[in-house]
Amino acid sequence: MSRLNPIDPPYPEEVASTFKRMMPPGMDPLILFRTVAHNPRVLRRFSRGSLLDEGSIPLRTRETLILRTCALCGSEYEWGVHVTFFGEAAGFNEDQISNTASKGSRNNDFWEPNELDVLELADEIHENTTVSDELWQRLSKIWNADQLMEMIVLCGLYHMVSFVTRAFEIDLEEGVARFPLQV
Repeated sequence: MSRLNPIDPPYPEEVASTFKRMMPPGMDPLILFRTVAHNPRVLRRFSRGSLLDEGSIPLRTRETLILRTCALCGSEYEWGVHVTFFGEAAGFNEDQISNTASKGSRNNDFWEPNELDVLELADEIHENTTVSDELWQRLSKIWNADQLMEMIVLCGLYHMVSFVTRAFEIDLEEGVARFPLQV
């Protein structure tokens, strides 16, 4: 049960306008956004901080970072939303999706070497709030400064989103993926 109920329509004009910019046409605002809307200023800033546009990194890389970060933070809400809305477009198979939420070590057979580095980046940022020199050297051989900046900020952004979903105990969206059962 959510600690703060999401707002219901009719939405104040400013909030409705922000929702319209955030959501695809015909789709109701997500519970997360309706909860953040208790503070319209935070909702506006939240929406402007999004990195879900066409950025400097491929969709698959972006979603790998988001899924792993949200799983590490225990945000089933955000992990499930991204699996459901972006997983297929990113080209993930079921094993890869499940592996992003693995509590133990990743199965290296599921990933290309550069994808393993991306997963390791999410792990290191989460565990240490920094990146080891060894990983940085591997990443900087593949990714340019613009891309590395986006990747690091993306991890931080989804830590923040995870804090919000967990601290407010936001109810899970209907019909979205759930964390796989850990064996």
